[in-house]
Amino acid sequence: IRDRSPSRGLGDVYKRQALKKIVFMNLTDELFTNTSFELKSNVLDEANQLRSEVEVSYSSSNPKVLDINTIGILTAYRPGKVTITANAGEITQDFNLKIKKNIPID
Repeated sequence: IRDRSPSRGLGDVYKRQALKKIVFMNLTDELFTNTSFELKSNVLDEANQLRSEVEVSYSSSNPKVLDINTIGILTAYRPGKVTITANAGEITQDFNLKIKKNIPID
């Protein structure tokens, strides 16, 4: 969409599309305790274009089971069910997962 309004002055300015969805890139339905890794997600706009400039924040429905720090590192502590919520601008996306006990191999 082009903004051709005279108040803009210098040629065509492309308007940003509204944010549409957050896609979790590296999560599965089940994780094991004592697992830590950086969450990865993509934010797409209404035109399905990647919006890499949009910051995503994460939260956990139960930090005693799984916690996510301020830079997006997920750590699974104990077995249970949890919902991860990602926020980007005015949109949110939930991801439900189950944490299973990690059994050490002797």
